[in-house]
Amino acid sequence: MFQGEPDPNTPAAIRAIRVLPFALAAAVGTYLLLERCGVGPDWAAVLAAIAGGWVQGRLMRH
Repeated sequence: MFQGEPDPNTPAAIRAIRVLPFALAAAVGTYLLLERCGVGPDWAAVLAAIAGGWVQGRLMRH
């Protein structure tokens, strides 16, 4: 796609932006919960990223 060319899939892009706060909230919440439970910061970050991606994927389904 070239600069200035209209994106044919604009609604999907807008939906991804709209659900991003929920995915970020899930990731941060998961990270804080795992830290509080005593999981190391490295594993907590990995599992939080997985949780955030899972939430965004579930919300992006049609």
